[in-house]
Amino acid sequence: MARAQASARTAATTRTKVGQDISSLGKLIFLYDANKITGVANGGTVASWSDNSGNGFTVSQATENLKPTLVTNADTFGNACTRWAGGQVMTATIAAEAQPLTFFSVAKVSSMTTNVARAMLGSGATFEYGYYNQGGTPRAFIYGGTILFSSEISIGIIYINIGVLNGASSNIYLDGVAGTAGNVGSSGLGTTLTLGSYSGTDFFNGDIYLVGCFRGLLGAGQRIALTRILGERFQKSITE
Repeated sequence: MARAQASARTAATTRTKVGQDISSLGKLIFLYDANKITGVANGGTVASWSDNSGNGFTVSQATENLKPTLVTNADTFGNACTRWAGGQVMTATIAAEAQPLTFFSVAKVSSMTTNVARAMLGSGATFEYGYYNQGGTPRAFIYGGTILFSSEISIGIIYINIGVLNGASSNIYLDGVAGTAGNVGSSGLGTTLTLGSYSGTDFFNGDIYLVGCFRGLLGAGQRIALTRILGERFQKSITE
């Protein structure tokens, strides 16, 4: 059975401050938050998406039909998203980063094709993070030379997805629920970052509300705090 979302909130070892900022949890490499996009009307195309980490890794796209669309008030809580229709991509030049890395996103997949990936993030041919229809079963995945899958997900549902890229100790957390740890290989991020695609293929089809990356590993307390912050913003039931 696909799990639309976790239904229980359990006790945790850390407290989240009201209004706590994601940047307080670790060393951000990049953060793209659709609520922070300015100068674009609802339904307009997004030519550039500023990096809210402070590192200046703005992603951009000059070709009109390759730009995602901004949707304001995309959910019932007033959050904006970028909408991707299976052929859009934005890119930035970044600093190369080795493992370990912690990726996180709030997004939903709108449609999937069997045995085809829907990449939220890519970097050359060595890194990919997104969703994949594995033989008819949709899952989240992360790839650093070897692919690691999550449990089954539901298409059309928003997920808080934390992907830990850490060799043989990698894992994926969906709405706070840990998957089975496994090996993703040894690759990290190259100097080219792509949003909505992996190496010119695996185009994303759905909505990305935010996506980001921390350098290194978050401790259990920081990971739970991140899940709480995002859960409160998007009114998601989470498991801690």
